[in-house]
Amino acid sequence: MVVALREERAAAERAVGALGADAAARIRVLQGGLGGAAAAAAAQRLLGAAPRIRLIVSCGFSGGLAETLSVGDLFLADRVRARPSLDRAAQGDDVLPVSSAAAERAAQAFSKAGLAFRRGTLVTVAQPVLRSEDKRVLGQATSAEAVDMEAAAVARIAREAGIAFAALRAISDGVDDALPPEVSSFLDGRGRLRTGQVLRFAAGGPANLKRLWQLKSRSDRAAATLETALRIAIPAWLEGDA
Repeated sequence: MVVALREERAAAERAVGALGADAAARIRVLQGGLGGAAAAAAAQRLLGAAPRIRLIVSCGFSGGLAETLSVGDLFLADRVRARPSLDRAAQGDDVLPVSSAAAERAAQAFSKAGLAFRRGTLVTVAQPVLRSEDKRVLGQATSAEAVDMEAAAVARIAREAGIAFAALRAISDGVDDALPPEVSSFLDGRGRLRTGQVLRFAAGGPANLKRLWQLKSRSDRAAATLETALRIAIPAWLEGDA
């Protein structure tokens, strides 16, 4: 599994740890960092360290582009779209396949466990999508329900290596949840928190403190969803690989 953020890695590792020694021996979780280049490098490192990999999963948090997705919801990708620009007229999107078998095993496991989820298109972009209006434009232009910055890069590595690929996301901000522009500076390229940047933002007054609390709350809800989903999906994936 390839993740970008420390919180995503922690959720994935908690899920793996809860499944016991056998699962832990068969799964690798690697935090690559923000963006496609970091995610691709992490996927390449995984392939080098464990050449017998059968499935690569891009998992973590995602922004919602559809009204039907709210913070804490679970999203299972049927396909991944790489969009080079937020421009409504952008051309040349690379549409990357997701392993239908891996997606279906996860979907069946979620349904059996009674865990609500949605399936559809995940679009990967190069820059954070912070404004609600930009989320709506992107969703309309791509027919995607969720957006991230890493999945397409991991999908390309899997495609080149002939390895199955899946993408699983927990929604950390809905289509109407605008993010402060400063959020882009809160994390470094490896997905680690820049404490100084966060403290400077917090010093801006009570309104900024409230926004930080909202961001933390959304992140916690997404992390809880991701951990729950992985506890259910991982055994299904391992069984399919047996």
